[in-house]
Amino acid sequence: MNLKKLPKFALMSLIGLSCFTMSACNKDDRVEVIFWHTMGQANQEKLNAMIEAFEAENPNIHVTHAQQGGYTDIEAKLLKAIPAKTTPTMAFCYPDHVANYIDAKAAVKLNSYVDAMSAEELQDYKDAGFWDEGASYDSEGSIYSVPFSKSTEVLFVNASWLKSNGFTDDGTITGNPLIPTKWENNEDPNDLTAMFNLCRAIKKKHPTITPFGYDSDDNMYITLSAQYGIPYTSIDAEGNGSIDFDNQQAKDLVTRLKGYYDEGLFVTKGVLPNNSYTSTKFTKEELIFSVGSTGGTSYNIPAIDSDGNYAFDVQVAPIPQYDANNPKVISQGPSITFFQNSKISQEQMDASWKFYRFITNSNNSAAYAIFTGYEPVCESAYTSSAYVAHLAKLGTEKEDLFTKVANLTVKDTIKNAYFFSPVFVGSSTARQECGGIITQVLLDNKTVDKAFKDAKTNTIFAME
Repeated sequence: MNLKKLPKFALMSLIGLSCFTMSACNKDDRVEVIFWHTMGQANQEKLNAMIEAFEAENPNIHVTHAQQGGYTDIEAKLLKAIPAKTTPTMAFCYPDHVANYIDAKAAVKLNSYVDAMSAEELQDYKDAGFWDEGASYDSEGSIYSVPFSKSTEVLFVNASWLKSNGFTDDGTITGNPLIPTKWENNEDPNDLTAMFNLCRAIKKKHPTITPFGYDSDDNMYITLSAQYGIPYTSIDAEGNGSIDFDNQQAKDLVTRLKGYYDEGLFVTKGVLPNNSYTSTKFTKEELIFSVGSTGGTSYNIPAIDSDGNYAFDVQVAPIPQYDANNPKVISQGPSITFFQNSKISQEQMDASWKFYRFITNSNNSAAYAIFTGYEPVCESAYTSSAYVAHLAKLGTEKEDLFTKVANLTVKDTIKNAYFFSPVFVGSSTARQECGGIITQVLLDNKTVDKAFKDAKTNTIFAME
């Protein structure tokens, strides 16, 4: 068929007929937004409600979504989809991942969309404290991702077990449970405010118990490096990444962790059979403490007993620190990035941005946070009547674990301790490799030196 010989109206008809094959529209001629994410079934119910409301307001747009496993899974699938031009129009991401999408020229630069926002709208996002992450990809302030919901790590505590076994501030069941505030105090083994000292005391009294679990080997490595001031990765003014984690301080830290593990004081997700979450062992009362994401709050809620009560009381505390005067706690949780290729139309890009703005507006950001344990990403969500009422449930009969988590993470002492790792091509590999160092060393699969050497080699290869 010679398109040049067709009249203009015929060309327009062909363009319209090709709309579906180019993914610009679905079968009923609405512009299609395709959204990949990592949400579990419960969180998808909240998403479905937001989509229904969005489509009611925007009848020319249709949103489809699909869960793509965890964050590592979604990154791998997107990197395969990019050369095949089968990416969604938008997807969950970590900033580490986006560096790779930018390198593949598949990520949409969002500055024109952001510039079209009013000053008040933009400030509402910035005041929540998570916006700058999206401009961390170069020295020019190019924005390639925007926050959807944010999480951090907290310490979930089986307060009932501690009290019933006398691990309280006064040694009785009426005292306050002992909750560690720092990791180590090797000079004073009786300092039970240190996590590993307290775990050792618990283990001595109850030899069959493993007291503590960390739900992410990656986060454990990165967070402890930040807290102890141990070089991990860095980036120069030109955006070039540097691999700094192969150093003696880091090796000494991992060696100490190996000793604590061999004593039976803690486990991580990576060392458990079938890569099980430590939150699962925590709710089964097989762990007394578990560090996990606030986004996984629901997985730390114990079962209901025959009397309709929770099996045990869960308290929430900040994670232990190395230096209480310079606290560090990781800020993570899903951001959203947008994709471009010859099969994605400008109308789809515009519709995807419009959908993003809808699902992160004040009401929706607050509602998602209340339901999941994540943090809202616009300041007006924190001051909304719904979120204020959520926080006010603390200490009442309506209090739940989500309320406890929200009242902790809303504090400036937590927010001011947030840190982000440098972002560059290969930084996501660095994250995975350093988590693997902990896993492999604890399991005796590699020596400390071998684990660090292999991690550095694999990361450098990913940067090339």
